Amino acid sequence: MEKKAFFRLTLAALVAGAGLLGFVQTAPAAETQFIWSASSPQVNQSTQALVEGRHAHAIRFAKDVLRSKTHAANHLIARQNLCLAYLAQSKGDDAKPYCDLALAAEARYQIVDQGGRWVVSSAESANEATTPTIGAAVRANVARAQGSALAENR
Repeated sequence: MEKKAFFRLTLAALVAGAGLLGFVQTAPAAETQFIWSASSPQVNQSTQALVEGRHAHAIRFAKDVLRSKTHAANHLIARQNLCLAYLAQSKGDDAKPYCDLALAAEARYQIVDQGGRWVVSSAESANEATTPTIGAAVRANVARAQGSALAENR
């Protein structure tokens, strides 16, 4: 029991210190590697809003993307953003269809690191085991977010 108390006290001190410096992010944002589009400003607006914790804006921009004719990878990012934003708002029922669609996607488009951001490349991955793909990144992000949401509801 003393170990739990020590852990909680240490964690509280770290969070309070980070809060004073203005570097506190929500737990899902700190664990999630956000995905950016190389071709859609609306997707990037949704992702930026999600990064900043402006979940209602992220939802609005992502829904605009889904109503548009754009690359399939952009639709996948929008579905992921909707899933993550709704989960962050504790709206699991609203998140479920978007999470399910994001998890079921078979997208093999590569993601490349550009200045610390994952950006979708136009090339498809020939070897998914060695090259990160948007599908794998989305599945990992959604799984983490759903795990966090499930843990918070216990």
